[in-house]
Amino acid sequence: MWLWDFLFGSWRERAAAPPRAEPCAAPAVCADPPADPLPDDLELLTEEPAPWWVPAEEPMLAPPCAEPEAGPVEAALAGFVEGAVCRNEIEVPALPRVAARALAMLRNDEVDFGQLAEVVCEDPALAARVLQLVNSAAFARMFKVDRLETAFAWLGCKKLRSAVLAVSLKTMLLGHSGSGRALSEEIWQHSIICAALLSYASERFGLSENEAFLSGLLHDIGKLVIVRLAETFQQSQRQRVPPATFRRLCEEWHEPLGHMIAAAWQLQSPLPEIIGEHHAPLREDDPLARQRALVQFANTCCALLGYSGDAPCDFFNLPSARVLGLTDDPATQKWLAKIPALVAEKTGLF
Repeated sequence: MWLWDFLFGSWRERAAAPPRAEPCAAPAVCADPPADPLPDDLELLTEEPAPWWVPAEEPMLAPPCAEPEAGPVEAALAGFVEGAVCRNEIEVPALPRVAARALAMLRNDEVDFGQLAEVVCEDPALAARVLQLVNSAAFARMFKVDRLETAFAWLGCKKLRSAVLAVSLKTMLLGHSGSGRALSEEIWQHSIICAALLSYASERFGLSENEAFLSGLLHDIGKLVIVRLAETFQQSQRQRVPPATFRRLCEEWHEPLGHMIAAAWQLQSPLPEIIGEHHAPLREDDPLARQRALVQFANTCCALLGYSGDAPCDFFNLPSARVLGLTDDPATQKWLAKIPALVAEKTGLF
């Protein structure tokens, strides 16, 4: 009955109320003046905004060639990083202990989920994230899962590996409050958005969804090392590292350092190859050209969606779009139009 009262209660109250007196006619002097004629440019006022893949500024196919001259801080930091790499003094970030053990067990597709649950339970945050993921709207479940073994069975080994790596990367990036916190947050946002984009694009281009997700999630893991080196430099030299300097340093070093981390984490091929050369020019004879093109496609989408400060680009004329066969046709436009909502939905899972 509460639903009936809610829907029709206000109607009964209005019916029982005494009729309201009609207002007196307004005097002629108060009459509204005639409306102004509609402006000729009304169509411009109601015009729909351009699609997100159309840049607001003049597009370009490549960033400007001219690089600003390095200042003393940037030159000193570049020398600091190069010296650490050449002397093999790079400390590769280690996965959290529980995550590393779980991933080692998950290399066996016949892993005992009961034993795996005992391991994952040692990290309450990781266990909670796995349960949150399997109970999310993405799985459209009719009942709540509250046991890890059941969650593992629903996810399967591949998706569970992806979830463990995503939670671990987020913990490693955002688990401290040092001077690199803002840079770490920027790296995490970019990584999880790229993961969502590649997961969405995988079906269209005939690739494994989990492999595509991990390619997007981990392609910039080399920046983990750059963040730590920049913090060490700031503490030892007492000089602040500007964000622009950090980004230029990442452009030079994050691929080889990322390949180093991928090897240390024993990531399965082709992830180390993609992480180590995702910005490489796309060649027809490259068996991983499509995977590299997808990472470049995701980077472009991040820029055009406003998640990075890269220069605007001519989307459909980029090498990645040509390799992927993306053309400016209605079907592709419809496919691209779904991306902003998808990014908002998927990135909230982690």
